[in-house]
Amino acid sequence: MNKTLISALLAGAALVPFAASAQTAPATTADGTITFNGNVQSTTCIISVNDGNKDGAVNLPTAKTTDLAADGAKFGATPFSIKLTGCVAAGGATLASTVKPYFVGSAVNTAGRLNNTLADGAQRVNLELLNASNDSVINLAAARGSQGADQAAINNGAATLNYKARYYATGAATAGLVRSNVQFYLDMQ
Repeated sequence: MNKTLISALLAGAALVPFAASAQTAPATTADGTITFNGNVQSTTCIISVNDGNKDGAVNLPTAKTTDLAADGAKFGATPFSIKLTGCVAAGGATLASTVKPYFVGSAVNTAGRLNNTLADGAQRVNLELLNASNDSVINLAAARGSQGADQAAINNGAATLNYKARYYATGAATAGLVRSNVQFYLDMQ
């Protein structure tokens, strides 16, 4: 019985160096470094869309099929705004100097417009977002910071971002309802 115990102890002792060496890190230099950056703010702004709450609606005018009879036809540019107030930290300091939206959502198509989410609604009709300042198109499919949306200055803890939405025909439109949606994030600098 002692021989069995001694043999087991010797066999276990022989494995200890292998177990210890499996846990040590290789003695090589790193191939690269990853730096993580973030931003923690002491307060958030109060957001309103078209002077309502943060989840707003934009009602476009009724369009005729003749207004959207061909690919690329546009109609009904309707202004809307995203307003921020109360963008101040404790002590009254402004949190940032500018704000810019980043639009995302499941209705965004590869052309950077919004699909009609009603399966039984108008066909071959998208919605397009524009900057109110110059009617330049906002490409919703572009990466964060590259969509082309206008930014606004934050003054006294408040800012207003002004945009437009309009119909965009992808062919001869059929009659029916149009509904879509987009989410937005506000990037402050």
